[in-house]
Amino acid sequence: MAERSPRCLQWHFTIPGSASTAVVLCYHRFARLIGYAVVRHTIDHKTSLRTGLLANILVEQDDPDVIASLLEAA
Repeated sequence: MAERSPRCLQWHFTIPGSASTAVVLCYHRFARLIGYAVVRHTIDHKTSLRTGLLANILVEQDDPDVIASLLEAA
């Protein structure tokens, strides 16, 4: 969890020249980062279909409540 700020994660998961966007969802407990999920969104311009891909998820001690919250938010 060293350098896992939303800004850093968005930079890491953004593909230059791609139309997709990366969204970082963070879970904090007492102002401390406990987990995060990165979701990449893409729109197919030919079909107008929108897709979302869970690109990464990391949760301290695999806390099931945190995982459930992040997946629900995604």
